[in-house]
Amino acid sequence: MKIKTWFFVVLSTLILSITCNIVLGVKLAKSLSETVSFDDLRVSLFELTIEYNLEKNYATCFSTYEKGIYVTNYHSFIFCEDDIENAQITIKDYEANVCQVYLYGFNKDKDIALLKSDDFFSKNIIELSESNPKTGDLCYSFANANGLGISLYDGLISNPSIELIVDGYSQRYIQSNLPAYPGCSGGCLLDKKGFCIGMVSFRIKDKNGDPIIDFSYSIPSNTLREEINNILGESLK
Repeated sequence: MKIKTWFFVVLSTLILSITCNIVLGVKLAKSLSETVSFDDLRVSLFELTIEYNLEKNYATCFSTYEKGIYVTNYHSFIFCEDDIENAQITIKDYEANVCQVYLYGFNKDKDIALLKSDDFFSKNIIELSESNPKTGDLCYSFANANGLGISLYDGLISNPSIELIVDGYSQRYIQSNLPAYPGCSGGCLLDKKGFCIGMVSFRIKDKNGDPIIDFSYSIPSNTLREEINNILGESLK
């Protein structure tokens, strides 16, 4: 009797273990199947270069809404905003194709700018997902750090909605521990499934005025969507 009981206990445990592994495998497979390909997203990100009076500034932009429209941060143009018409603005895609673009519209307070090209169109566009991240969520960003090309970074959401006053204007941002090197402004903030939930925008400085690289702040996709519609509406009038 003891041997039979022991046999059935082992058999039941083995069956339960196999069942759990199958269930977990199905869930994992389902999760992976719902994940957006980073390679597909990569073609929608661009290296942004702004040149004016021998000065050069690097940033990132990505295509969204309609082909030929690219979104980035307005602060990347501050150094030449008084003579923006004479600045040379170019974007470079993943195949090293370079195209000239122009400033189509912007909201300086919200730090959002739209660029447009009349003869160059991205193969894909990045749709802005609903921004509802949670503390501790895995996140990613594509960015042109230090002007060295588009690279993928990973991190965690440390505060999904933090209110900061930037240049006298109060706004809510997503805080993460993604790196924020020069050139990362305008990068795409992605959730763990690869959906765009914001735009990497800036970093803050410590009490000595030195940049804190280990934290970055992103404009939520909900704000981006609203302001892009406003800018396009103003630009089309």
